[in-house]
Amino acid sequence: MTIERRFPPNTDPLATFSAGSSADRRAQVQREQQEIAAERQRQLASQASPLTEPEDRIRIWERLHSLSLPLLGTHKLVRVIAAQTELTVQQVQQEQQRRLEMGK
Repeated sequence: MTIERRFPPNTDPLATFSAGSSADRRAQVQREQQEIAAERQRQLASQASPLTEPEDRIRIWERLHSLSLPLLGTHKLVRVIAAQTELTVQQVQQEQQRRLEMGK
């Protein structure tokens, strides 16, 4: 049985990571977190934008919250969705009706 070495003999694998690479990794993670936060903000803005169709606003809301539009018109989430998408309750209910008619 042979043992595969990934580091040169007598070398501490942890020593191969320099302080600079740790700082670089931290900076990379921070940049990634900032990009994720910026994208979420763009999505939130689009979710309430008058330039975005009601159907799309609701889909964005569903994606951001990992929830589906309830099909019951009197469901408590209908008012929440309307408020957060800056739609009327009637517009949200129209989307519910459209989905029911399409079989979703």
